[in-house]
Amino acid sequence: MIRGFAETLLDGALEDENVRRDFSEKIHRNAKRLDSLAEDLSEIARIEMGELTLNIESFSLRHLACEVMEAFEPLATTQQVIIRHTIADDLPLVRADRRCISQILSNLIDNALKYNKEGGQVEVGARLLPTGQVKVSIVDNGLGIDPKHIHRLTERFFRADTSRSRSLGGTGLGLAIVKHLLNAHDSQLLVKSKPDVGSTFGFTLATAADSP
Repeated sequence: MIRGFAETLLDGALEDENVRRDFSEKIHRNAKRLDSLAEDLSEIARIEMGELTLNIESFSLRHLACEVMEAFEPLATTQQVIIRHTIADDLPLVRADRRCISQILSNLIDNALKYNKEGGQVEVGARLLPTGQVKVSIVDNGLGIDPKHIHRLTERFFRADTSRSRSLGGTGLGLAIVKHLLNAHDSQLLVKSKPDVGSTFGFTLATAADSP
């Protein structure tokens, strides 16, 4: 695709300012997508080869969630979606690899924003369970997912909405990475969704108090 745009420009379209700008933007957008794809494939390979070393530490999930959400404010504004959190100040510290949890939250929030609708909402929540674990949830009232697709969401390159995924630059590997990172924390991705109603993606983490 990138080659086709470049060849069109070289074959004479460079003389047309409107075509030149349009094709240059398309080349840039597709190049960024290829960069993201390469990074995600590298991450998957590293995890599967056992090269993922967890740096387990105790940290505030609330603080981390705020950091991640702040990075997504521009996208939320572009998508005209409200993003907020409902994590209490007194939630116990969680014990996990902070970088990995940041990546998990980033992937889930990114999807919740992209697969939403104008005026929609994304809420990041966390609560202490009776088991002593913390349940983390990313809830949106966006497009939702057909139930028949839910079991395939963490498959590589699977897209429940192919046209929207491509237009938004997704690689189709985000949830596969989330699955692997959660498995490394003895956790799993839990998904509930309904078309035109929204989705909830959740997982559990150990707390510092629950650790030996």
